[in-house]
Amino acid sequence: MNRIEPEVHARLCALALGEVDSAERLALEQQLAQSAELREEYARLEGTIALVRELEAPPQQLSPSAREELQQALPKAPLNAPTRRWWNSSWTRLAAGLTIAVGGAALLVRLQDSTYGTRVASLEMAAPASPSAASAPSSPSSPAPSTASGAPVMAGVPAPATHSLDALPKLAGLGYVSSSRDWDATVAAGAALAPDSLAAGAEGQSFGAGFGELSQDELSDQQKDLSLLMGGLRRPGESPRELFLRFWGDNPFEQTVLDPISTFAADVDTASYTLARRLLVERQVPPREQVRTEEFINYFPADVPAPTGDTLRIATDLTPSRFGSGDGKPRWMLRVVLRGREMPQHERKPLRLTFVIDCSGSMEREQRMELVKDALRMLVSQLDPQDAVAIVAFSDSAQQLAPMTPVINKARLEAAIDALQPKGWTHSEAGLRLGYATALEGLDTRATNRVIFLSDGVANRGITDPEELSKTVQPIRERGILLNTFGVGMTSHNDALLEQLADKGDGQCHYIDDLREARRVLVERFMGTMETIARDVKLQVEFDPAQVERYRLLGYENRAIADVDFRNDRVDAGEIGSGHQVTALYELERTFAASDRPLATVRARWKDPGRLPAGASAPVREVAQLVSTGSAVPFETSPVGYRRAVLVAQFAEFLRRSVHARGDSFEELMREAARMEQEAPQTEFLEFVALLERTRDLLARTLPSCDELCEALEELKRGQYRQAELEALGAGRDGTLFEQVQRENKLQEAKVRALLERQRAAPR
Repeated sequence: MNRIEPEVHARLCALALGEVDSAERLALEQQLAQSAELREEYARLEGTIALVRELEAPPQQLSPSAREELQQALPKAPLNAPTRRWWNSSWTRLAAGLTIAVGGAALLVRLQDSTYGTRVASLEMAAPASPSAASAPSSPSSPAPSTASGAPVMAGVPAPATHSLDALPKLAGLGYVSSSRDWDATVAAGAALAPDSLAAGAEGQSFGAGFGELSQDELSDQQKDLSLLMGGLRRPGESPRELFLRFWGDNPFEQTVLDPISTFAADVDTASYTLARRLLVERQVPPREQVRTEEFINYFPADVPAPTGDTLRIATDLTPSRFGSGDGKPRWMLRVVLRGREMPQHERKPLRLTFVIDCSGSMEREQRMELVKDALRMLVSQLDPQDAVAIVAFSDSAQQLAPMTPVINKARLEAAIDALQPKGWTHSEAGLRLGYATALEGLDTRATNRVIFLSDGVANRGITDPEELSKTVQPIRERGILLNTFGVGMTSHNDALLEQLADKGDGQCHYIDDLREARRVLVERFMGTMETIARDVKLQVEFDPAQVERYRLLGYENRAIADVDFRNDRVDAGEIGSGHQVTALYELERTFAASDRPLATVRARWKDPGRLPAGASAPVREVAQLVSTGSAVPFETSPVGYRRAVLVAQFAEFLRRSVHARGDSFEELMREAARMEQEAPQTEFLEFVALLERTRDLLARTLPSCDELCEALEELKRGQYRQAELEALGAGRDGTLFEQVQRENKLQEAKVRALLERQRAAPR
C-alpha cells in the first residue's frame, strides 16, 4: 500500500468506480497486467467498494475495522482530470448523502428469511430528534408512526401534499447516474426504495431488489414518483440492449457494426399461442409477458420440405418488410427456417413414459381432470406393444398409481387413470421427485425415456418458485430422461412454471384447452412430440455490417445465448423432434452498399440425441447457409408459409404491446390475412383469421390510453436509449450530437419532474 503513489491509488479508485474514459481504462489495465502489487491493491479496492455498496446502515453503524477500511480506500489525490475536484468525487457525494440520511430521516428495511425466501418484514423509520436519538438502535417491536387513516408514514419526511420533487435527486454527468454507489445514494437521498412492480404506465420495468412484496398501496406517493422517474433512467453500466429490454421488454435493433452476430436456442414450444387463443376467445387480452412471438410462429404447420438424408436443413426467405418503420426507412424481413427430418413410425425407439398428474383441487375446475384423463387415453391408444407407461399422481403429497407397465396391460393402466380424483393442495415438487424416481426405476437405455407433467401449474406446497423447481429437473436430464409439460385449464394456468420446467428438462411445453388440441399434439404430431432427433440445437446469424445497418430478432427474448457459446457444447439449448420446423424472423435496415459478400451467414449446431456411455461426448454437427441480396423477392410473391409467419408474428407484436408495432395498422393486418385465407385455405390459419376479428375490438377497448405524463416518460426513455446508443458507437467523443441528446434528456427529465409534481398537487 505504502509503495503505491497516491495519484496511482486515486486512479485505481476511479477505475473501480467506473469513472475513467476508455483510453485511461486501457492504460490502467496495461499497468495492472504488469504489476502484481497493483492487481492486489485493485482487488482490495473492489472488495471495499462492494462492501460499501451493500450497506443498509449509516456509517456510524460500521465496525471499527470496516470504517478504517473505508477511510483507507478514499482517494488520496485528485484524478488526472482538471475538471474533477475532490469535492465532486463520488465518494464525497456518498458521504454527503449518508450524512443527510443520518441527520434527516433513515429508512431501514429489515429482511426476514423464511422457508419460501426473503420477505420484507418491516419498515422502520428512525426519527432524528437528537444526536443521541439518531445513534440509538431502533427497536424491532416499535410500531411505525401512522397517519389518522392508519397508513404508515416516514418520520422526518413531509406529507406527500407538501413535498416538492425538487428534493428528489437530480442527474449529473452524462445524463445518468455515473456509478452504482451514486445510484444507491440517489435512492437513499430521496428517502424511498422503489419496488419491483412499478405503477401503471411503467410496464415491464424493474427496480431494486428484495422489495417485490411491497404493493403500490404500501408505497408513499413520493416512492411511487421516484419509482416512475428512476424507472425511465439509465442504470450504471447498462448496455443499450439491456436498457431496451428493461424499458419495453422486446429485442432492440442491434447496430451491426457493434454486434453483427445473433445467437439463440431453438424453440418448438407452442403453449403461448394456444393459451392466448383461449384467453381471447374468453374476451381477455393475454398478459404481454405470456405472449412469446416465436411460439406463435412455430404453432403453425411446417411449410419447408423436410430433408431426406440429413437431420436438419436450413432455408431462408428475404422480402421487403410489411412492418411500419415509423421513420420512413425502408426495412427488409429475413426468415430463417431449420427443418427437421421426418422419422417414420416404424423407425422410432420404444417409449418409456412416466405421467405425473396434478390432482389438486384446482384441477376440478372447468373439467380439467376429465380433459387430462381423455388426453391420457388418447395418447396410450397411439402406443405400440413395445412401449410402457407409469402413472404418478400428486396433490398434498405424491403417490405412484402404476409402476412402469407395458401398454398391453390396458386394464391396469385404465384403472390408474380412473383413480385420478382432484382434491387438496398442489405439491409439484413432490410429484416431480416421485415421477423421476419412477422413471429411473423403469429406465431403458434402448428406449426414449420421458416424464410427462400435466398440471394447471399453480404450485402452492414445497418449492413453488419456477427457477428453483426447475433445478430439480436438470440432474435427471443427464441420465437420459427428458421432460415434456402440458398445461391445462385457463385462469390459473402458470405458464412461466411449465415453460421453465420444459426448457430445463430438454423437452417441450404445450397447452391443451380442449380435446381437439389434445388430438393435435398427441396424435397428429405424436412423433414430433415424443421422438427427439437433435439436442442442444443452436442457431446463429452473422450479418455483413457493410450491407446491414441494424437488425432485430422477433421473439426469442428468453432464448438468447452468448455468441461465444455457439460452439461451447456444454451450454444447454433447444431440442427438435421428428418433422419439427423452427422459424425465426429478422427485420433489417439495409445500407444498400455494393458488396460481393453475402448479406448474412446462417449456422446451425446440434448434438446427436442418443444416450452415450459415461464420459463420452455426443457427436456434434454444424451446417451453414449463405443469404444473398439476389434471393430477395416481393412480399406478395413470396412463399405462403413465409407470409403466414410474418402475419402471425405481427399479431403477436400487437398482443405484446410491442414498441416496434406502434406505427403498424391492425386493419391492414386483417386485410392481408383475409387475402391469404382466400389464396391458400388452411385449418389453423382460418382459425387465426377469425381470432383477428375477435381481437380488434377487444384491444381497442382494453388497452389503456397514454396521458401527458405517460408520453413524457416514453420520450425520456427514448432519449436515454438514444444516448446509450451514441455512447456505444463512440459518438460522445466528437461531442456535437451527443451533447445535444444529453441536453434534451436533462430537459425531458425536468419535464417529467414537473408533471409528477403537478399530478401530486392536483385535487383527488
